[in-house]
Amino acid sequence: MKLRYYGSFTLLFMIVVGWYVYNTDPQKLPVNVANHTLNLPIALWIVGVVFLFFVFTLLFVLSGSLANLWQRYKQKRDFEKLTEQIVSQNTKEHFILEKYHNPHFTTLSKILARFKLEADLNSQESGCEKIDQLFSLYARVSQAEDVEWRKYNLDPSNPFYIQNLQNKIHHDLKQAQQILKKEGYSPALKRQALIDLIQRGSFKEIPKALKGASDLLDKSVLEVLLRAFWDKRVGMELAEIGNLCVQVECNKQEYLQMAVDAKTFLSPDDWYKFFELLAEKDEQAEKAFLYVLLDLEMIEQARERLSNHPQDEFLIIKAYLELKKSDKNYPLNIFFGIKPQV
Repeated sequence: MKLRYYGSFTLLFMIVVGWYVYNTDPQKLPVNVANHTLNLPIALWIVGVVFLFFVFTLLFVLSGSLANLWQRYKQKRDFEKLTEQIVSQNTKEHFILEKYHNPHFTTLSKILARFKLEADLNSQESGCEKIDQLFSLYARVSQAEDVEWRKYNLDPSNPFYIQNLQNKIHHDLKQAQQILKKEGYSPALKRQALIDLIQRGSFKEIPKALKGASDLLDKSVLEVLLRAFWDKRVGMELAEIGNLCVQVECNKQEYLQMAVDAKTFLSPDDWYKFFELLAEKDEQAEKAFLYVLLDLEMIEQARERLSNHPQDEFLIIKAYLELKKSDKNYPLNIFFGIKPQV
């Protein structure tokens, strides 16, 4: 029952009872209170008792309401703590188990702590604003947007945090430069920043970025760098590129594929010089250099080079030379195991 209805009913009841008693017995009743005598009508004393009953009843009801409000507040705080734990489990590497008023929340918290929580962007909204706002940011990040996390302090290892940094790099190359300069970022993220700089950086920016990131150079970075070099978008010399190829320790087949790819972009003279340099620095590039020599019809140079190797090495290439000497011509790529490009 609402208090205003209860108060209105009690007031009406006191008026009716007081009027009835006063009309029935209008006499006064003296009562001594603290050396004072109160001489009031009987009807007023009865109304006073009813009023006192109303006040104590009201206090009893209010105390119950206050207790319910306090319980609801504690339940709300428990829910907020549990929500915060779920967010922390998803956004951070480490989190702290909170204390709860409700023992069921304590048990549920410990149960959740035993799971690794991942965001499912295809799920329906939960109705919890903090969770749904986080998922909204995740969805924007997955759509290649650059977002600010605001109150969500994501751990640097969080995949959405990493992807958001990648989005920043994609939208602004200055972000890539900052990531390469700062400590605390993972090698994988720095490597991605370096790749973006190579792909979209200016003629002079790429060499500068490489000088400070030599420890990030691997075959994935080299592949992008070579493509940029073939397209003449990198201000570097053949010798510099050659040193980087040696640094990442390419194998024979990778050098050979490099020779096939470079043929389209380099002049015959540069093609020859580049792979001669590689063969001098790394014996793994010898087969690729022989391919270049034979493709350029530099037969004598190839024979001379083969003469410096053991008799049982490069037998299939020697067979090609013998066939060619007998005026039997076959595609060179067959002898090097190179598949024809479609």
